[in-house]
Amino acid sequence: MFEIVNLKLKFRPAIVVLALFAVAALLLISHQVKADTVSQAFNSGDNLVEGSVVSLNSNSAKNIQLANTSNSDSLLGVVVVPQNALVNLNSNVGNTQVVTNGQAKVMVSDINGVVKNGDLLTASPISGIAMKATLQGRTVGTSIEDFDKSAQKRTETVKDKAGKENTVSIALINANVVVSNYSPQNNFDANSVVNGIKSFAFSASGKPISTVRAVVALLVLLVAVVVSIIILYTTVLSSIRSIGRNPLSKHAILQSLVQVIAAIVVIMASGFLISYLIITR
Repeated sequence: MFEIVNLKLKFRPAIVVLALFAVAALLLISHQVKADTVSQAFNSGDNLVEGSVVSLNSNSAKNIQLANTSNSDSLLGVVVVPQNALVNLNSNVGNTQVVTNGQAKVMVSDINGVVKNGDLLTASPISGIAMKATLQGRTVGTSIEDFDKSAQKRTETVKDKAGKENTVSIALINANVVVSNYSPQNNFDANSVVNGIKSFAFSASGKPISTVRAVVALLVLLVAVVVSIIILYTTVLSSIRSIGRNPLSKHAILQSLVQVIAAIVVIMASGFLISYLIITR
């Protein structure tokens, strides 16, 4: 009888661990939601449009200029309309709000290839316009929308180094803005699993999510799967041993197994539900 009771209780610590992890994940996402799309005011000599990629002016930490390949080492962020940011910082000391970490719309071109969901973005030869990052250097963020799916497109004619005119397309797409250094050998944001979660979230909720949310959602799913496997393995192993020691307890042990399997179903369903809430809330 002791073995049966032990079988019923064995999986409880794992459930508690999953519950604690879920609470921690939700708290992290709650904090992330509050931190998303916070803009800060900077001074600009021109009225910059939404989605413009900007760099810090080398002469002042409060002045900005349109970013291009010549000043990409000073990339700062993306111009945003004040009402589209969750919080506007120092709005009385500058005329342009810039998102340096969060979600925003970014103007991109296909000058370096068509931008896909998950591609890193960097400054392009066209001032204020981003392009797909393919070489090592500073990046302004990660696309979370395909260039081809944008309804806001226009074309522009630019000259290459040889003076030849080329027509490029420019679109306003959703991106996760975070300035960082890019190395083609170490590109976590281009991970297909994470980008798959981002794409699903965008389809389900109609809004982009950050890499942090995608990773946390993936971790919750992985924990649910691992915990379920551990519970199932230890329960089956314990059941075999118990039946071997006491064949008469077979019926009671099978009942306990059914309860354990039901608990595993609940754990998996909870994992999927928590992950879904994380990426769609």
